[in-house]
Amino acid sequence: FGRAVNMGDGWETARNPNRPPMFKTDANGMMELPGNDWCILQLGVPGYPEKLEVDTLHFKGNYPESFTLEGCYAPTLDRSQFNADAVKWTPLMPRTRLSASAMHTFDQAAGLAVGGGPVSHVRLSIYPDGGVSRIHLLGRPEAKSKL
Repeated sequence: FGRAVNMGDGWETARNPNRPPMFKTDANGMMELPGNDWCILQLGVPGYPEKLEVDTLHFKGNYPESFTLEGCYAPTLDRSQFNADAVKWTPLMPRTRLSASAMHTFDQAAGLAVGGGPVSHVRLSIYPDGGVSRIHLLGRPEAKSKL
């Protein structure tokens, strides 16, 4: 589970066919977009996030401009029962800029929300699209995990 060997060892989304030819930016310099791509990951054990790594290694011209990370606590739901629209998502990382082919590390000082409740699933949203080779979420396991 180290760094990716090549682009095929990561997650790359297709370009959105409805992308405008020219993007506008908001007051923070982030693209104003008609949509984004996302994935949901179930953690091995519910826990308290303390460090996040988002790696764009090998994605040089096709990395996401930015990302957000949200978490929810639904440890008893397996993949067949999980409904992303039916759970309460809590922001863990605000929309944050990424760069090409680099390891991006975030902790509380860098904006990662720590000290809240445990999470069992995370939703990584990338803007507008692109490739991520790895995401690592490190922290403390929930004391009495039900899994």
